Amino acid sequence: MAETATDPRAEWSSTLHAALADAFAAQIRARLPQLTDLAAQLSATGDPAYAAQLAAECHALADAAVLTGEAKAARLALGCERLLVRCRDGGSAPVSPAVSAAVAGRIAALTVLLLARTGESE
Repeated sequence: MAETATDPRAEWSSTLHAALADAFAAQIRARLPQLTDLAAQLSATGDPAYAAQLAAECHALADAAVLTGEAKAARLALGCERLLVRCRDGGSAPVSPAVSAAVAGRIAALTVLLLARTGESE
């Protein structure tokens, strides 16, 4: 009985995908606490500095989500970033409560989605 040869490209692709998924899970664990803290600070203060930090965090998380095929997570993170970039580009004016609430809602949805993805809970 002859052994079937495995395609090295398929094995490499599987290994690469698993490594990316592990790296994304690490990104989730590292960034989610900071995202939720920044969103809370933004809601409490309206400080555009928090908007800028949160936009950068959302952008980094969206990049990682795209690389691992997590389209829904990427859309949520990019949606937050778009809201926040508009605020950041407004200069030193405080972020409106409506924008802070919209961002907080998206961060909450992103948190639930990503925690479910990693099998963790809040």
